[in-house]
This record gives sequence, structure tokens and C-alpha cells, in this order.
Amino acid sequence: MIPFDDINKSFLFVLVKRGGCKFSTKVKNIENAGGNVAIIYDNDNDINLDKIPDILLVELGYDPDINIPSMLISSYVGNKLQDFLEQQQIQNQQENKS
Repeated sequence: MIPFDDINKSFLFVLVKRGGCKFSTKVKNIENAGGNVAIIYDNDNDINLDKIPDILLVELGYDPDINIPSMLISSYVGNKLQDFLEQQQIQNQQENKS
């Protein structure tokens, strides 16, 4: 276990929607932009949530040119995360105005 004080404070995870290019290309783009973890959420709406797992794919070391972990999560979980992050951003902006 790493003590909290030793954790790199510039750690960045990136949440993006699937589509537009190959999964590995998207992950490499995130890495090149400074991301430490790529979380990609499915662009298809989950039709039957009982049959779709929340985490669809986790990649560690599949592509030798990619040096960050990545995962594909369901659109349901991805949308929930996106909503949460947007609310946190709004809350932080409001607190900074005070």
C-alpha cells in the first residue's frame, strides 16, 4: 500500500465515449494527452442491464505501444460516471465563486 503523501498528485483518469476510432487508438491518444488511465464507456445503450456486465473489458499490456491501463465499461455505468463528474465540476465552480 502506498502512503497517501507519496501518490503522484497529477494522476489523471480520462472518461470518454466509445466510437470514432479503434479502442487502442483511443487509449493511445489518451496516453499521449497525459492520461494515466483510460476509461471508455460503450456508445450503445444497454438494452438488458441484467445481461450486460458493468465492466466489459480491461486491458493491461495488450498493445506494446500503450503504457497505461484501460477499460471498457457499459454505457449505463459510463453515463452515471459522466453525470457524477459533471455535477462535481459544477459544485467546484460554485465553491470557487464564493
